[in-house]
Amino acid sequence: MDSNYGFKTITLENWDQPDKVSVKMAPLSRSAFAEESKGNPFLEYILRPYLKEDVPYEIRRLFEVARGAMVYSYFFYPLFTIALEQLFRVGESAIKAKVALCNTGKSSRHLVRQIEILQEAGVLDEPTAFRWQQLRTLRNIASHPENQSIYPPGQVIGVMEKLVDDVNKLFTHT
Repeated sequence: MDSNYGFKTITLENWDQPDKVSVKMAPLSRSAFAEESKGNPFLEYILRPYLKEDVPYEIRRLFEVARGAMVYSYFFYPLFTIALEQLFRVGESAIKAKVALCNTGKSSRHLVRQIEILQEAGVLDEPTAFRWQQLRTLRNIASHPENQSIYPPGQVIGVMEKLVDDVNKLFTHT
């Protein structure tokens, strides 16, 4: 059953069936896995990035929730958006943890200031700090929505890949 919401309304009959939007997105992926399994066409892209062992355990746990939401978006397409919002939390937690590890004597409850503290400490260069500030802006937009956003798989996976890279760099040589 489709709804007027613009995405699948889950019912007892369709909860375990692929979302029609996810199936329509499948041709966008040239994945050999997708062709063989007829499953989630984005699975290999979702599972490829990982946080290294140097990244604190709790941050890795948060990340796996985001990844899981992406995997199951095959059955409910809006989970890609939920995953993106969870990725914002991963980033925020990573910045907060890094500030605590740096022992700069400075602290703040505000992400904007935490990013500045890391930049002042030489942990983040200007382009990387700018990227973190962009993530913060997106997090704020997602936290105070005026309507429901639905983000496409490629965009969410792209954010995940860059975030994983940036988080891993934060905790390299800590």
